[in-house]
Amino acid sequence: MRSHGRIYRPKDRKVWMLAYYAPTPGGKRELVRESAKTTDEEVARKRLALRMRQIGNAEDGLSDFEGPAQKRVSVNQLFDELLEFYAVKQIKGLRVVRRRLSAEAPLRTTFGQLRTVEVTAGRIDAYVKARLKDDKKNATVNREIELLRRAFRLGAKRGRIVRLPAFPEKLPERNARQGFLETGDFERILHHLPEPLGDAARFAFATGWRVGMLLDMTWSHVDRAGRVVMLPDSKNDDPQAIPLSDDLREIIERRWDARDYPLPGGASGVSVYVFHIAGQPIKYWQLNEAWAAARTAAGLPGKLFHDLRRTAARNMVRGGVPEEIAMKVTGHRTRSMFNRYNIASLEDKLEALNKARAYARKRAGEHSNVTPIGAGKSNGTSTRATFSEGNGGSVWESNPPVPAEPRRRRI
Repeated sequence: MRSHGRIYRPKDRKVWMLAYYAPTPGGKRELVRESAKTTDEEVARKRLALRMRQIGNAEDGLSDFEGPAQKRVSVNQLFDELLEFYAVKQIKGLRVVRRRLSAEAPLRTTFGQLRTVEVTAGRIDAYVKARLKDDKKNATVNREIELLRRAFRLGAKRGRIVRLPAFPEKLPERNARQGFLETGDFERILHHLPEPLGDAARFAFATGWRVGMLLDMTWSHVDRAGRVVMLPDSKNDDPQAIPLSDDLREIIERRWDARDYPLPGGASGVSVYVFHIAGQPIKYWQLNEAWAAARTAAGLPGKLFHDLRRTAARNMVRGGVPEEIAMKVTGHRTRSMFNRYNIASLEDKLEALNKARAYARKRAGEHSNVTPIGAGKSNGTSTRATFSEGNGGSVWESNPPVPAEPRRRRI
């Protein structure tokens, strides 16, 4: 049986069974028993022969062997294994991944109960269309499909599955947010933002740090004597350090004085977090709810806390800070991502237009024989212009000789 396998029929059953040794991902062989799904002995032998050819192809490296165990794997199992893998690796953004793979998330409700062999390119395309129909952004759909792809790839790497469906190409992502806050608007929101969220917003407005970096900051990261904050890692797994300017030092000192918080029974505790609520780190939902209420009260709907990151990047560059230094402050690793944040406001564009106009007028003054745009007929004579060479460049000359009209030829 080890070389050729066999068929057999258990007592009191009419359906034939197959028994054979199949290769495993570790390179060993294991005994596999599966139903031939037929009562015809000859058909059962043909199906056994097919299995043996598949095993031979797998051993020769021509294809992977897909047995009944691989066919029974569900997408829910792959999702659970992916979450476990990410938790062990302690990846950044695990909170977002858990939300997208929760029991009520669209990925779970659509694919979770399916076996992996039932997930086809058509099903994935239908999911993409349904999400877009629900007004989901291209970037959101891309992140979800990427999670599905990673779950399948991890399952294939571990030998849990063999076949991967054909995944669609990424959708174009043209929905990058470009909002930012002018200082006056930021002050209006701050007026309605309670502490310590106000100080967290001020820190973000100055540094452009991500929300996660702010909320995870503890006093072990702060050197008050040396006036520096050093985080062990950030989203990019790079240590992030920033010196405390005068305004940042004021924020840190206020939070240092607010470390104590009341405990039941009249006692008090000391929070290890710089920005805390009752000793506990601020949750994302607490920040989002408070920010949403403050921006609404300030009459600035649609403004995001993340706009502070873009604002800090823009302000530093507009203030003359070299981009390399600004990127180190905000924690951007790639210039492409930093350039997405270094965006121009309407005021910046208006200033550019005014500077261009001033330069044009200056050039016009240098060449006094230039006819201004809009100058037309004067004293019944027309004014025309042409190019002439002189003084190191081409300039316009006014009232050049008008050539005589050509004589018309009689026909």
